[in-house]
This record gives sequence, structure tokens and C-alpha cells, in this order.
Amino acid sequence: MKKTLLSMCAMLLGVMAWAQPTSVPAPAGDDIVGIYGSQLGHAVGQGFNFYDWGSGSVGQVYSVDGVETYMIPNLQWFGSQFTDVDASNKATIHLDIYPMEDMDLAIALICWNDATNGNWGERGVNNSLTGGQWNSIDIDMQSLVDRGGQFEKLYQIKFVSKVVAEATDPYGSDGFQNGDGTKTFYVGNIYATGTRVVDNEAPVLVSAVASEVLGNQATLTMNATDNNQKVSFIVTDAANGKTYGTQGTAGENVTLTVKGLNAETTYSWTVQAKDMAGNLSEDILTVTFTTGEGFKLTAAPAVQHNTTLYDIFSIYCDSFDKSAPGAFFNTWGSAGELLSEVQIAEGDMIEKVEKFGYLGNEFSLTTDLRGYTVHMDVLSTELSQIGLTPITQSGEASTIYNITPGEWTSLDIPLSNWETLNAQYTFQWKWDRGNSDADLYIDNFYFWKEKELEMTTVTGTVTDVDNNGIEGVTVTVTVVPAEAPAGLRRAEGDLTYTGTTDASGAYSIEVPVMDGATYNVTYAKEGYNTVTMENVDITAPMNTLLTEATYTAISDLRAAEGQVTYVNAMGQTSNRPFQGVNIVMQGGKAIGKVLK
Repeated sequence: MKKTLLSMCAMLLGVMAWAQPTSVPAPAGDDIVGIYGSQLGHAVGQGFNFYDWGSGSVGQVYSVDGVETYMIPNLQWFGSQFTDVDASNKATIHLDIYPMEDMDLAIALICWNDATNGNWGERGVNNSLTGGQWNSIDIDMQSLVDRGGQFEKLYQIKFVSKVVAEATDPYGSDGFQNGDGTKTFYVGNIYATGTRVVDNEAPVLVSAVASEVLGNQATLTMNATDNNQKVSFIVTDAANGKTYGTQGTAGENVTLTVKGLNAETTYSWTVQAKDMAGNLSEDILTVTFTTGEGFKLTAAPAVQHNTTLYDIFSIYCDSFDKSAPGAFFNTWGSAGELLSEVQIAEGDMIEKVEKFGYLGNEFSLTTDLRGYTVHMDVLSTELSQIGLTPITQSGEASTIYNITPGEWTSLDIPLSNWETLNAQYTFQWKWDRGNSDADLYIDNFYFWKEKELEMTTVTGTVTDVDNNGIEGVTVTVTVVPAEAPAGLRRAEGDLTYTGTTDASGAYSIEVPVMDGATYNVTYAKEGYNTVTMENVDITAPMNTLLTEATYTAISDLRAAEGQVTYVNAMGQTSNRPFQGVNIVMQGGKAIGKVLK
């Protein structure tokens, strides 16, 4: 028992000793500019303050041998703000940090932009710290400048766990991951030191043109040279009070696509190059262009399935009765989305989703859709990809599919493609991967699978006048249903099945057995007269005679302008000869006779 108590005491003393930082390192370096640290005359409340920025953590001042430090507990994110410092020509931002235990800590520098009355993009640096000791962090300012950082007015520093994505756009911010709320650390000193070699050489703007102009967007292609690798471009639409920016490699073409423009409108924009040191090009180029007529919604492609050959589970399609009468679209909380229906023609409605981010559809009943394929026609004004997510009682999974911006894309995707889901209990669908900027249109949303129809074989033989079989005759069986299947616009026409005769003139073609349907059979081969037999009995073999198509020579043929036509004894006109005697007409004159 005594040994256990002694061990616990030793552990407690160890934790207590580790919890209290040792002496704070003294500031060191050339050309020091103090930001935080009582040794520098910048304690909390003296032009410098820490803030939780809504994280809920409560920090506090903590004195170590008379030197102020600041404890930040349970890190998720934490901030600070101070009288702005010009760090644009400093070599390093130095921080002394004492963590309670080993931890990851990202330091993000935030600068003020007078031109926009807001922040420049946030730039961060990852650090792995050792617990129980002071860690010296030196942020290389040149590396941040090379990534587009602007540090004329450094006025905030943020503490998070990691930088997970690095921005290159001067106006963009790095992506950050917050802490898990378990790590605690102390801040001792923050100061700028050293002198960075400042670049005073301005870039040279080589070219700027409107390389692609559509109805509602335009793409600019720009090029500038510079003594450094990176260069940015400032595009100003003064007439509309808008500024756009992008960044790329010096000496290479850089494109910028601006969306949301007005159709059939003339724009005149100025372009100026800027390097990472903030030097602006002397030249400013003007780019003038006129947008086209803009996007115009058209009807979706015609439905290619029917209830005769397919089992249809319809959610949103004018061609079919709804299989799930309560089905409806829902924004599911997607910010800014607006849902409406657009009528293209009588009886043809399309679902419109403005500012598409993600969209849900509820079937109002759980349905076994194993073996089905989902069909939909989708159109986005701008997106080239869309996420499709079936939702079943086994979960949900999103898969990205390519679509053509500004055009209808027809998708037919077997539900078996989502291997992790059990389609037996399907009750919702989701469209996602939108950018909350483009519009999305949806039509003909249904699930289909082929019916197990009763089939029969149509057989027969094709012979000539000498009773010899004719090989290579194309035999087409056309099935005309008794009436259009319920709810179907007969867009695809009648059903056809084809076959070819063998060396003996025989053929066999599988066709569905459909009550009340009419079956017509056509026989065609070059050099023979085409024969069509209507309303045939498909249960009996058919023996068909084909005659050769023969022509006599044309007599009294004279050259004349105009298309040749043929007139029979009844006065009927055709572009092919009738059976019997024909008068050959060309240019309104009779030019001969022909016997077929």
C-alpha cells in the first residue's frame, strides 16, 4: 500500500512539475520587432490581446519568474490581435511555445487589407512540438510570401492544430483543422526578426485576352513575366464595382473564368500583374468582350423505356404514373437553394434547382429496387460533375459522374454499381457536389428493369420464282402494341426485331408475345422487290416469294435540267418507277418511257 501511495505521489509531482513552464527564453536576434512578451514591453493589454474567438476555451495570464506567459487550454482554435506590424520585409516570425505534452500546432498569420476593408488570406505553418519544454518556432516569411502572403499589416495570429490545404490565391486562405480540445500550451514570446531581401522589381504584363466568351461567363487568358516564380493578376470590372484575382507561374498562360455574367452584354475590364512582393506592373491592359445570348432551357431527351418491356418505378417523369405518389424534392437544409417547376410544353414539366448545393428526394415508401437501373436526365448551367447518392436502410454512398455543362446528360446506372448498399430497402435519393452557384435541372427520374416476357419464335422461308431459297434477306418483324402503355408518350415508336435468312432462305426471330398486338413482317434485299406482310399469324411458319426487280432500257432519253420523276397510267407521281408503264419526267418535260 505504501509503495502504491509513493508511486502515485511521484506521478502527481511529475505532472505538477511538467505543468509549470520553466524560465521563458530571452528574445534574441537582429532587428527585433516585438509583438508579444513582457520582456519586449508587449504584455497582454499593452497593444496585444488573446481571444477565444468563440471556441469556448478560457485562457489566462501565467507568470514564470516574473515573466508573463499566456496559457491556452483545451485547444480547438484560439486567436490574438495586436497593433499591426509591417512584417513584409522581416525574415522570420519567432514564437516560444511550451506545450504540456507532445502536440501538433499550426500558426496562422492574418493581415489587414485596406483596399478591401478586410483580411488578406490566412497563411499557416505546421509544427510538431515536444511536451514539457520550450519550443522555438521560426516562421520563414519568404516561404509565405512565395505563396501569395501579404504582410504589410500583420495584426492577428491564430492557433489551430494543422494546415490541411495551402492556398496560392493572394485572396484565399489556407485550410485548417482544429484541435481536439485536449491539448494545453503556453505562449512566451512572439516577435519579428531579421531582414528579408525585398523584391522591388515589378512584373511585366505580356498579354491579356478574352479567350472564351459564353452567354453567362467569360475566360481570360493572361501572361506576365517576373524575376520570381509566381505572379498574380488583378482583374477589375470598374463599371460594376467588382475585382477578380488569380495566380500562376510567371511566363506561362494563366486563365481566369468569371461566371454569373449577364447575357448579350459588353464588358470592359482592366488587367494588371502583381508579384508576390506586391510590385505592380507598369502596363495595364484593357480587355473588352460581349457575352452571347446565354443559356436557354430545352426539353429533356425523349423517354426510351416503356411499360410494355420494362418494369418502371417512376419518381418524376411525365411519361409514367408516379410509382411513389408521395415522392417530393426537398432542399434538406442546403443553404440558398430555391426549388420550382418549369413547364417546357403542355404536359412536360422539369424540376429546377437554383443555387444547387445538394438536393434530396423522398419516396415516401421503402421499395425493393434490386436489379433496377436508375435513369435520369440532368442539366447544369455550369457543373461538369455531379454526385449521385442512393439512400437505403443499409446506408448511403455518393459517386461522382461526369455531365456536360449547359446540355442535357442522360444517365442510366445500375444500382449494383453502389456495391456497399442493399437496394432492397431504398427510400431516398440525393444529388450533391454542387457549388451553390450553378443551377440544376432534373427530368425523367425513374428506375427500370427488363420484364421477363413470354417470347416466341417467328419462322419462315424466303424463295424465288424457281422455289430456290434466297440467302441474306433482311427480315424485320414490327410489333405494334394494341394501345400505348399506360402513361407512356410513344416516343420510341413501335418495337422491331430483325433477322437474316440463311443459305436455304430460312429465318427465325424471337419476339415477345403481346395480347392484342399486330405483327407485320418486311422482307428486303438489294435486287429484289421489297415485300411487307401485315397482321400476320406469328404462330404459323411463313413461306414468302420474292421477285427480282428488273428494268427495261429507257427510250427517247434527252438531257434536261431538274429531278427525274415517274408518272403511271393513273397519273400518280413518284421518284421511283411504278409497276408497269411509266412516263419519265425531267424539268417538267416528258423525256422517255420505262417499263418496270
